[in-house]
Amino acid sequence: MNARIAHDLLVLHPDPIVEAGVRVLLSDLPGLRPDPLRIVAAPGFDARLVVADYRQGMAWLHRARERAEHPGARMLLLLANEGDREVRAALASGVGGLLAPCCEIAEFRQAASSVLRGLRHLSPAVAHQLADGLSRTPLTERENAVLHLIAAGMSNKTIARELAISLCTVKTHVRAILEKLDVSSRTQAVSRAGAQRLIDPTFRRQDLPPALPS
Repeated sequence: MNARIAHDLLVLHPDPIVEAGVRVLLSDLPGLRPDPLRIVAAPGFDARLVVADYRQGMAWLHRARERAEHPGARMLLLLANEGDREVRAALASGVGGLLAPCCEIAEFRQAASSVLRGLRHLSPAVAHQLADGLSRTPLTERENAVLHLIAAGMSNKTIARELAISLCTVKTHVRAILEKLDVSSRTQAVSRAGAQRLIDPTFRRQDLPPALPS
């Protein structure tokens, strides 16, 4: 029976240049040996630190837990343009570190070292994003439905017909949306909602929430 290797670094990233750079930057981190072939299912492989982009990292974490593999693995995610919803999901899943795009090399190495020791590391920008999201008053279901219709390009009158509510009620919801998102126009609201992942980037007209009772 093969002895398990408990000091491996696994890097998962769609950009091969980023992946190679991560390996170089962490090559001398105490207690780590990069796995150059990424043969994660090979006998004896037991990841200790996983550095990944959000999509691949979360997928890997889900599979590892489902199969009861790599129980001691720590994860550091390199974010791209993920919103506070993704940040909260990652933290709830036990991810130890979240780094904003273009972080400094020193912070990256410090984050990897901290996560490896079982500590948590959030880039200041990520921590601010998370705090900002927690401080916002969430949209109601009705406001969320109106927001999606605004994103679909509908006027207030069309929204009123779509949801079977009065024009005055629509205007009230729009005002509440603008206030909660801290913007001054419908266009800004859609932009801010997209940035905060209140509206999925792949949103289409047929994805509109079902009509709610008024």
